[in-house]
Amino acid sequence: MKIGIIVPGSVPLVQGGAERFWGGLCDHINQDTSSCAELVSLPSPETKFIELMGSYRRFSDLDVTRFDRVISGKYPAWMVDHPDHTLYMVHKLRGVYDTYDLHSEAASVTPRLIPGEVQFLEQLITRNRPDREILSEFWQVLDEALQFDLEDWFAFPGPLTRRVIHFLDAIGINKKSISRFCAISKTVAQRENYFPDAVVPLVLHPPTELPVIAPTANIYLFTVSRLDAPKRIDLLIRAFMDTEINSEFRIAGTGPEQSSLKKLASSDPRVIFMGEISDQQLIQEYAGAAYVPFIPHDEDYGLVGIEAMLSAKALLTTVDAGGINEVFEQGQMGLSVCPEQASLAQAMIWMSEHALEVAEMGRAARARAILITWQKILSVMIEEASSINYMPAPRKKCVVVLTFPVWPPQNGGQSRVYNLYKEVARSYDVTLLSFVDFNKPAREIELSPGFTEIQVPKTLQHHRAEQNIAELLKVPAGDIAAINGSFLTPMYGYTLAYLGTGADLVIASHPYCYSVIRSVYKGRLWYEAHNVDYDIKKAILPDTDIGRKWLQAVRHVEAEGYNDSERTFTCSADDTVRLKELYGNRPTFVVPNGARVMPWGDVCYTVLPAYVIVWVLGPN
Repeated sequence: MKIGIIVPGSVPLVQGGAERFWGGLCDHINQDTSSCAELVSLPSPETKFIELMGSYRRFSDLDVTRFDRVISGKYPAWMVDHPDHTLYMVHKLRGVYDTYDLHSEAASVTPRLIPGEVQFLEQLITRNRPDREILSEFWQVLDEALQFDLEDWFAFPGPLTRRVIHFLDAIGINKKSISRFCAISKTVAQRENYFPDAVVPLVLHPPTELPVIAPTANIYLFTVSRLDAPKRIDLLIRAFMDTEINSEFRIAGTGPEQSSLKKLASSDPRVIFMGEISDQQLIQEYAGAAYVPFIPHDEDYGLVGIEAMLSAKALLTTVDAGGINEVFEQGQMGLSVCPEQASLAQAMIWMSEHALEVAEMGRAARARAILITWQKILSVMIEEASSINYMPAPRKKCVVVLTFPVWPPQNGGQSRVYNLYKEVARSYDVTLLSFVDFNKPAREIELSPGFTEIQVPKTLQHHRAEQNIAELLKVPAGDIAAINGSFLTPMYGYTLAYLGTGADLVIASHPYCYSVIRSVYKGRLWYEAHNVDYDIKKAILPDTDIGRKWLQAVRHVEAEGYNDSERTFTCSADDTVRLKELYGNRPTFVVPNGARVMPWGDVCYTVLPAYVIVWVLGPN
């Protein structure tokens, strides 16, 4: 089979991640299959709207009949017309899609304000379905409109030019034109307006074509990037300068922000700008790094992260970095933290002080990265079966935050949490985040389909703080110590931030982790009150200065969690009444202990605790 890989050529020519990817796909089809592939690239300037329209037109007119199949993945190459067309989406023109709002442009065109010279263009787009048969008329009308001096109306990006590009993309990408839909990441697959309705593309993570060598001495921080705003190198530099780490921070790459970044770091000799480096030097830099910071905003995929992982290097990334978080396991292969200067600085300090753990993370990262191969990609690109999928929407995600491990369930609290959320997991994906003793390993346990527990060991500092409090109070203090002690185990907060990014709801099971939750998560919060903790602690804490101090701390955090939460659910009506007496009238419902989940569908009685939560949380 003859396969044409149709790609836009950047002007001026650069050899970036997309270019490496397309070249690798072509090479591997030719080397590893019986098919023959050819890379077809047309120069595609896009600094001006009129240039971009020329590129769209050239691809729409391109004769690709000599190929049995074509593969495209980036604008405007998907305009080619072929009966067997595979779309392997890298990204659309983000400035008129998911990042358009950043330009503060008007969202729509007001028809009564449109000058006569462009009215025919606007009407053609409005009144016609995006279909290839309209292209001939479209190009004629566009040519006529572009002859007039209407720079404001053809601002790029702008509301009219955005509509034009959306119209053309809809012609190139639809169920009639495309035989199989794929994407390089879930991040790309789930972006709004990237794919036709009811189409869920097959996600195929591509490997890197960069060869790697065995890691050497871990003596510096290293990252490589185009130096422009979305890569957030300035945020990395600021965070690094907030630390006293005795290591160089080496930054490879060039770009429009190079001068401003050098100025930002001019007072810190630890920050080294390396400029453009060869592939051979890049391989060596990865090998010698202690770990690799990589924090782009909403990156399509992130080959830098894959290259670092394959080089057996832990990553420091952020929860909003996009595709890299799909192949990266928090706490196992590095850290994914909030995109804030203080959080990044704290993570850098932790990674620099825990060299052995970070090296182990790097080895785990490599074990994951070597599983990303061309084999699955080639099977989809070469085989005849269609990859159009009509699938249900992803399930909602719920994170439950605890101070104690749930698995294996041995006492009443553990049994309640395990059995309740196991039933909730029939409708939603549920992740429990819990502490375990400092001398136990971190674990991610699949308790049942859609139901997972992540156990994070306390640090030795956290453990000792808990012991000190217990000795002063003469009672166990694992829950009380978590009020402040949660911050002494940074991995817990990092993991919570990572989970919270994709969560539809976080539930504080007991109030003690409320502060750490709100330090990293600002979304929907519910509070599960197993008891009225103030009353319980009042009965067991000593009537001493230290006892009264911690009792007030319990009351304070319980009040905060109760009043900040969207809803509170209790184990009994008596607890509900008492919480309202102490802290005011808030939305509550009762999810009793020991109730059996009945089999008659979604009828929502309080004797059906899991169904109560599912009903109140809303449909999936």
